[in-house]
Parts: sequence; structure tokens; C-alpha cells
Amino acid sequence: HGVKPESLAKEIGYSRTTLTRYLSGAYNSSAKGIESQIARFLEAHTGEVVVLPGTAAPAPRAPQKPRFYESRDAKAALGVCQSCQEYMGLGIVVARSGYGKTYALREYAKLPRVAYIECDDTMSSRDLVEAIERSVGLPTGYGTIWRRVNSIRDFFNTNNGYLLVIDEADKLVSKYTQKKMEILRG
Repeated sequence: HGVKPESLAKEIGYSRTTLTRYLSGAYNSSAKGIESQIARFLEAHTGEVVVLPGTAAPAPRAPQKPRFYESRDAKAALGVCQSCQEYMGLGIVVARSGYGKTYALREYAKLPRVAYIECDDTMSSRDLVEAIERSVGLPTGYGTIWRRVNSIRDFFNTNNGYLLVIDEADKLVSKYTQKKMEILRG
């Protein structure tokens, strides 16, 4: 599955040493707890039921569509998002049509403290500001665009670790205006 022991240990709530000892057969304590956590992890990430030795097999479930396949491209897009969120920076994900950018960004947007908006070429600056306000849960502001952008900026300055994902941002640019891109940079 490609999961590193450190990541798995952190995910299941055990130390890396404990997990490594269990995997190598040198774990001297009862393995029920760690095995159930590993089973839970595998079920969540593969969608398949894991039956532990000595337990009754659960009733068969109807086959489920895989939740999300992390292709190399998807992992790269998710990595950009994670870095931007962690280091409070700007990032750009660029690829040809059909490479799964939007799907990966929507998947990342399901995480806490992530807001997502999808742009289209009919959006005005006011529409963009309203979409951002809505996505982060701010009440739709009144007043000038400048005042509303400043309240959005204040929101992000006081809520560290919050990420705003702007999908299809290229549709905001035209040869006549760069104002919308300046709003995003702010």
C-alpha cells in the first residue's frame, strides 16, 4: 500500500518502535489492540473488510466504489495543498485537462480548515469575494470590495492554518483585468 511505518504508527496511535516490533514478530504484549487499529486503518483506506484471526467474519457487504485513488498526480496536488496550508504560502497546481486536478482539490477540501471555491469566467470581483466569504463561513459582507477583502484577510490572519483553494483560477484572468488576481494575492 506504500505507507511508511512512521505514518502508520502515527495514524493508529502507536509508537513506531511498537509497530516495528509487532511487524517483525518481536512484540511481547497482547496484539489485539494494535491489530484492531491496523485493521481499522486498512478498512478505511482500502474499503475492504479485514477479519482478524479468532473473530467472526462480518456479514458480507455490497461492493463499494473505491473512495479516492491517490495517483502520482493526485499526490502531487495534495502535497502542494498540504505545504501551502502548513507553511501559509501560495501554491499553483498546473496540469493538462483530465489529470484530476479538480477531483484532488475537492478531496483535499474535505479536510478541516480548508475552504474551496471553483471559479468560472463569468465571475466578477464582487462574485469572487462573495464566494470566498461563503466558503470560509463568513456572513456575506456589505460595503465596498476593498472593505470586504480586508475582512477576509483579517479572517485568514486570525485563523492560522486555514487554506483557501481556488480551482480554475485561470478563468478569472482576462486581458482587461487583473483585479481579481490581486484580490486572491491579498
